[in-house]
Amino acid sequence: MLNPLAHSKVERVNMPRTLKYEMKVRQNGDTWRVCGIGVSKDGNTWCHLASTTRFRKQRNGDCPIQIQTWVKGLPVNPEYVGESNV
Repeated sequence: MLNPLAHSKVERVNMPRTLKYEMKVRQNGDTWRVCGIGVSKDGNTWCHLASTTRFRKQRNGDCPIQIQTWVKGLPVNPEYVGESNV
């Protein structure tokens, strides 16, 4: 007798990663630390990132290069941008 579970396919759902503060992400060939998390749209989230590898010199020490950009993933409690609140 054949095992019915042996022939069933397991469907993998492609879930976006969960973004958290202080998490490290790869973006544009660099490693960044998530400093701020904004709104989400189409599986991406607007984030404030600080580089972990590139810095600029200041009198009081090195300051990381910072950017704001869309990052793949969703925060723990996403705030979506939709047609009603654009």
